[in-house]
Amino acid sequence: MDKTGSCLDVFFLGEEKGDRLQRLSSLRNMFDSAEIKYDLRLVRKRHGRRYSKTEKAQTTGYMSYPEYISHIRESKTILELVSAGQTGITQRSYEALFLGKKLITSCGEVKNYEFYCSDNVLVLNLDDPPTGAVVKDFIDQPMLPVRSEIKDKFTFRSWLQRLLG
Repeated sequence: MDKTGSCLDVFFLGEEKGDRLQRLSSLRNMFDSAEIKYDLRLVRKRHGRRYSKTEKAQTTGYMSYPEYISHIRESKTILELVSAGQTGITQRSYEALFLGKKLITSCGEVKNYEFYCSDNVLVLNLDDPPTGAVVKDFIDQPMLPVRSEIKDKFTFRSWLQRLLG
């Protein structure tokens, strides 16, 4: 563990869908070149897909939510890879916000949210990704605290109050 209490630089867990297997392979290469410590896991589809030996080595079985949160707590940064056409804030954005973790995301829309800060959120353009050195520098910079009044806007209580008017 380092001085932040984190063992990993980046953690990702997500379903194996779309081109995530290939995208994670590219990210692994970039992370390796920059000596970024990572744990990137794709959950295997339950039916209808046969995996090569290499693909199977890059995937995992089911992970419980408490185990997932434990992995996040041991990491400096959460990686989020949104599906093509997906919009809006995601669960990983909420987890980063409320667990005090940095976020690396492929969702440019995150820049429209009040909690966005370039010191805490790195938006990946997967067609033109940053260098490993840029990502490493982002991870190694201290996280800036998010003001509680901003966090409060994203709680379930605030959402319910807005819904009920």
